[in-house]
Amino acid sequence: MKQSLIRYIAPGLTWLLALPALAQQIPITPTPQQIVPRQSLTVDQVLRIVVTVANVMLAFIGVIAVIMILAGAFYYVTGGSNEETLKKGKNLIIYGLVGVAIATLAFAIVGFVNNFLQRAAV
Repeated sequence: MKQSLIRYIAPGLTWLLALPALAQQIPITPTPQQIVPRQSLTVDQVLRIVVTVANVMLAFIGVIAVIMILAGAFYYVTGGSNEETLKKGKNLIIYGLVGVAIATLAFAIVGFVNNFLQRAAV
């Protein structure tokens, strides 16, 4: 037990003691070659970023909702005569369908707002 603790703790302590030396290798002030001029984002670029993030989140929510529907179907099919399992399966299916509906409506709203703002920016 003692040997295994030393075997796993010793490398960690070695790295912990080496961190201050590693931190000293980073220059504090950037050289002129490292300085990049800032570029401002346009409204179109910001809108594209927001829409992309919203679409990824909505896709994730949709996947979770479909997984809930599948889990509910599994509980419902394998529940047999157990009323509690059947009720749990029904509820999961209902909540999954509500999740799919909300994700679909949110996707449509994001598309509508995106089109509206793109037309307003032109």
